[in-house]
Amino acid sequence: MELHLYLKRNKRIPPLLLFLTIFGLGGCAYKEVSLSHQQTERQVSCVGFYVDWHVSDQTVDYINMHCAKNLIEEGYQLQDDSLMSVDFTVPEPPKGDEWDQALAAHYYESGQITDREYGNVLGALEVAYYDKLERARILKKKGKIDQTRYEQLLEQAEIELTGS
Repeated sequence: MELHLYLKRNKRIPPLLLFLTIFGLGGCAYKEVSLSHQQTERQVSCVGFYVDWHVSDQTVDYINMHCAKNLIEEGYQLQDDSLMSVDFTVPEPPKGDEWDQALAAHYYESGQITDREYGNVLGALEVAYYDKLERARILKKKGKIDQTRYEQLLEQAEIELTGS
């Protein structure tokens, strides 16, 4: 709101604000994958958004393909099947460890996994994280867990995602 008022008063965007805005958007990706069902003529989309300076495109591709894979099993077809040729394999984590964002970043920065592998790991972590949140929400809604247990499950999911 303040930004809108500032722009309205001054009628121009300050160069520093413009630079910071463009610079800030440089590490995020938004993509949509459309699917259609021939029998029902229904169209659906999987939409992914992710912020990472290095592999946001690869991560969004992984997330979208995860969504699309479930729909393909229901008879939908990708309108642009270029994702079908992408390798979405998540590399095995180091012995004795489980992937989390911190461990994946370490392996990526040290050159031990590629951009695609790093994006796949981050995508898989995001998918698992949101699945855990949804399962916890359903358990709470059904009355199978109380608020305290619900919050514990959310905190545990966060720790598993980030590594801290």
